[in-house]
Amino acid sequence: MDMIIFLRDPLMAQPHEPDISALLRLCDVQGIPLATNVATAEILVKALDRGDFAWRELVHKYKPGIDELGDVK
Repeated sequence: MDMIIFLRDPLMAQPHEPDISALLRLCDVQGIPLATNVATAEILVKALDRGDFAWRELVHKYKPGIDELGDVK
């Protein structure tokens, strides 16, 4: 997974706030870029279009416990 775009309204209380916090934490742990607003989403989409995330394939290719398709062994 190259990135996650999860747009939310930061001014409104969310009933599923614990789920949102878990998503943020998982993205941090796994090193997955996460956009929670339009400005960041635009930057990430442009970076994906330019191929700026291509290095991630190399990292995952040689990561222990991950096969050549990126699946956990």
